[in-house]
Amino acid sequence: MNLFFNLKNMHKHIFKVWIVFIIMIFGCSTAQNDDGILSIEIPKNVSTDISLSELSDSIVVIPLETHPQALITSIKDILLLDDYLILSTIDSRVLIFDHEGNFVQPLGTKGDGPGEYKYATTLSMDQNSGKIYVISMRKILVFSRDFEFLEEKNLNLFIEYLKVIEDDFYAVNQEYGNVVEAGVANETYLYKLSESLEIVDTLPMRKVVMEKLTASRLGYSDYISKIGNDVFIYTPVTTNESYLRDTLYLLEGKSLTPFAKLNFPKPHIDDRGFKAYYIANMVHSNAYISSHYYQGKSEIHMMLHRKSDGKTLNVKGGFLDEVGEIVMLRSLIPERDLFYYVKTGQFMENGKEEANPVIGILRLK
Repeated sequence: MNLFFNLKNMHKHIFKVWIVFIIMIFGCSTAQNDDGILSIEIPKNVSTDISLSELSDSIVVIPLETHPQALITSIKDILLLDDYLILSTIDSRVLIFDHEGNFVQPLGTKGDGPGEYKYATTLSMDQNSGKIYVISMRKILVFSRDFEFLEEKNLNLFIEYLKVIEDDFYAVNQEYGNVVEAGVANETYLYKLSESLEIVDTLPMRKVVMEKLTASRLGYSDYISKIGNDVFIYTPVTTNESYLRDTLYLLEGKSLTPFAKLNFPKPHIDDRGFKAYYIANMVHSNAYISSHYYQGKSEIHMMLHRKSDGKTLNVKGGFLDEVGEIVMLRSLIPERDLFYYVKTGQFMENGKEEANPVIGILRLK
């Protein structure tokens, strides 16, 4: 039974009419600039009590089996393939569960040898062929839809993020500490790869020059999305600057065209000269534009902008699930408006072992 089909047809009934309260918590906040860029006003007031039931008519909740070969403390990324969840963990394992949460098997083998991976830095998947791509430092490992190892490709660069969209392969590389005349530079590059995983094109995206090396990660690494024939990209700057990198770009050939801009409440720089906002991502899904960001590098926030009516929701910490616990959404399949959340498992009956996390999957309405 296909999970996509379940989400689409679950509880076959007409969508509930959004009540006045929902209209109130969204701010009308869209305008088109003279230069054609979509301008999104981020509401100054943040919400902390928005229920997921107000955003979706159906939520699939999947408690992951607490299996001795698949004990999980934290999940980095999740892929959805047919009736399976493929997830990478904070300790660089890739594990496969079925749609009921039963542990199936690990994907591949941990190690330094051919066909093995030591660090699973990111995952990607070809929705058409079902091929799964595991990025491990300088190499890409390819697995079949049946989880069999197919091939390994070694590159001369570190890939932080890979996105496979139909026949197109896009990779993001962050280079830290390149020596330049004024000090050091952190540089971001976008690569286009062939189906055989050869680099066929390179687009320098950004160069941030600093007096001394500074580097960090924000997480929530959802950098590239595609709607129709359009590919959108946003990559973060995790170091301090005198202005915000607040623009989602449209990739047109070898050019990046500004598409949407987030207008955060001022001031953007605090009294000490530090950025007030650290934007982790911007994702263009079918009906929404979303973004995860930190305010002063503190608690995570999520901006959710509905394109149909220009309403914008600004949430601090996360949303409330079906039992009132706080969870944070992440994009799963943008073109279907599918999102997911990960909730920490409860302690088991013995009181000593924590159960594996619970996954929730929902389609925004």
